[in-house]
Amino acid sequence: MDPRNFEKLNELINKHRDFLSNSGVMANYQKNRIKSETLQILKHKITMKVEGLLSSNTKIDEYIRLVMDKSLDPYSMANLIIKLLGLE
Repeated sequence: MDPRNFEKLNELINKHRDFLSNSGVMANYQKNRIKSETLQILKHKITMKVEGLLSSNTKIDEYIRLVMDKSLDPYSMANLIIKLLGLE
């Protein structure tokens, strides 16, 4: 294979990399990737906290009974759990 082809390919790759960098496309991609990864980590950690709370807090049993009795709806129960977690 002609070495000039590799040089041309390398030149094109470098031009494209420069374009991605200078146009902000790469920075925007990285920003979105970091946000997405962080969101996944937060979802996992919050889920683990909620699961721990559901299995250990006696208030939860009371909320479940209220939902079963139709005195409380699941959305309101979720809001109460958010308060128990200190997220509201």
